[in-house]
Amino acid sequence: MTNQIRRVQSAFTRQAPGFGGAGLNLGHKELLRWVVESLPLTPGTRTLDVAAGTGHLSRAAAPHVRSIAAVDVTPAMLHALRTEAEREGLDNLQPVQADAARLPFADRQFDLVLCRLGLHHFADPAAEVTEMARVARPSGTLAIVDLLSPDDMDLAERYNAFERMRDPSHAWALTARELRNVLDAAGRPVADWSARDVEVPLDPWLDLTRTPESTRRTIVRALEHELGGGPPTGMRPCVRDGRLSFLQTWVLAQAGPQG
Repeated sequence: MTNQIRRVQSAFTRQAPGFGGAGLNLGHKELLRWVVESLPLTPGTRTLDVAAGTGHLSRAAAPHVRSIAAVDVTPAMLHALRTEAEREGLDNLQPVQADAARLPFADRQFDLVLCRLGLHHFADPAAEVTEMARVARPSGTLAIVDLLSPDDMDLAERYNAFERMRDPSHAWALTARELRNVLDAAGRPVADWSARDVEVPLDPWLDLTRTPESTRRTIVRALEHELGGGPPTGMRPCVRDGRLSFLQTWVLAQAGPQG
């Protein structure tokens, strides 16, 4: 087991009970609808969801497809996924504990391979995306939903530093160019690209990871300083109704048939 997997399992064991909490975007219905309505879902689609977490996307897509294998490396997340899937009567959803870099599936097994908000936790996203491409059928689709870093690399470094400060399991949010390059290298060039800004209320975001108070103060001060004209953090802070928030860029990148 790698150090990064240990960090991920530690972080998400703590986060699992609150993963569907109010004020978070993880289960936001409109954001899930944006993804689900964009995907090529049919009653015959064999689907794999990598880094599925508690299954927000798996559960949203399940009624529209033949089957979903929902993979995650953290048992606590899969336990929550299984509980919610049973509650919702989703009998075509199968939780699987596995490392995204070593998927326990045959080559060319799935019509659709998904990964939502997992890539920035991978130690080597190129390796994991190549592994996802391996298990996708040549005519199938690989769809990535993830955070994007700013294009400016100095700003990207600062942005990712704040993300890691809040959650040590955060590795690196790719820039748009990096993500396109990773997909190209896996033989799956981008066929469709959709990006949007997502407003993130700061307090629930910090609460989910149980961010220590001293770290929390550091992040708040940096965002408030930026709002007052200080150096940019890459997080694009804003205040809505007296509440400190910031903006993430989410991308839905769909890679079509094998190149």
